[in-house]
Amino acid sequence: MARILVAGHGSRGDIQPLLALALGLKEAGHDVEMAAPPDFCTWIAEQGLLAHPVGHNMRELIETQGGAIMKSRLSVLRKMLALIQDNMIRLHAALIPLAEGFDMIVASSLQLSAFSAAEYWKIPYRYLVYCPSLVPSQAHMPMIWPWPVLNKELHQLAWFFELRGWEFALGSVINRIRKDFDLPPARDLFRAFLSEQPLLAAYKELAPAAPDQHLFQVPALHLPKRETALAAELEDFLEAGEAPIYLGFGSMNDGKAAATTEALVKLAQRSKARFVLSKGWGGLGQASLPENIFLIDAVEHGLLFPRLRAVIHHGGAGTTSAAARAGVPQMVIPHLLDQNYWAHAISSRGLGPPGLPKGQLNADTLERGLQRLLRPAFQMRAQGLGRILLRQNGVAEAVAFIEQGLL
Repeated sequence: MARILVAGHGSRGDIQPLLALALGLKEAGHDVEMAAPPDFCTWIAEQGLLAHPVGHNMRELIETQGGAIMKSRLSVLRKMLALIQDNMIRLHAALIPLAEGFDMIVASSLQLSAFSAAEYWKIPYRYLVYCPSLVPSQAHMPMIWPWPVLNKELHQLAWFFELRGWEFALGSVINRIRKDFDLPPARDLFRAFLSEQPLLAAYKELAPAAPDQHLFQVPALHLPKRETALAAELEDFLEAGEAPIYLGFGSMNDGKAAATTEALVKLAQRSKARFVLSKGWGGLGQASLPENIFLIDAVEHGLLFPRLRAVIHHGGAGTTSAAARAGVPQMVIPHLLDQNYWAHAISSRGLGPPGLPKGQLNADTLERGLQRLLRPAFQMRAQGLGRILLRQNGVAEAVAFIEQGLL
């Protein structure tokens, strides 16, 4: 069996699917270790894997700079590129020596040094994406744009500038680092990141790969259920009345937690519905809350979502997939990047209303969105899709794909 390094960098939504894959590889008999941001290493170790801290502490980064990053689309692009450039040196410096002795590297998200580490040690490399909008295609816009689908000509033009933007912003930085390790310049940077055969881990019923992307697609990756019951107080709330509606924006932090919480509280006060509000990394819920809102920290979606009436969330790939698998309708409040793709995917498939951009969120727009979200047609379609997705096993298919790369 092989020794495999699974390396990721990003928020929990970026790391959790990789952890699910790593656990699947371990169960298949491989010797697996992970490289991840320092704030995830204890959690990974609790799952039974050796975790190496690499790069920034992501929660601290989001809490201190999230508001500046999400100020505007231009700000998102400028800040993210600056952070990636700053992180490149430390990622390469840590991952290349760490990868010695491994037979393969599997990477994802902002871990953009793995291709250099694999080349240095002359071992196979695979890159994992969670959304088709991260990979060039005539079928959609790049993820930095808020309009996922326009037309073929605009898609081609946008990707032309996107790829050249990556080369301009990161090419010289990465190639200077590679020179220090006696590696040749990377000529096609984006393709180098993606590896020869990228893996798309997303339900094809929600996000099918386009024919021109040449992706190997498997269903979304979910952690095995470690817990069998929710916290007692949350369980009591769920049992005390009709199924509640989830409100949560995951790792998103636009620096406007108080205003967002106020809008959510007003929604709850106007509605007869019950709500479960997730604090998230943005620190939502730090106010006096009405009785029909129950405030939670991080909770396993696989346990909570099947107990809900609907889910209102930021549109992360993992949350979107978990809600779809649970068979509940959902409304996406996209903040940035691929979240716009997921908002479009949900509404175009009749699983919920059109997305509500975060900049337009207030009590009135939320109330109108909620009224549409609770329509029976969305619930029926979501339940039907959920039954299909529950039969799929993305981890098993991903493990088989990775093992093929070892032959």
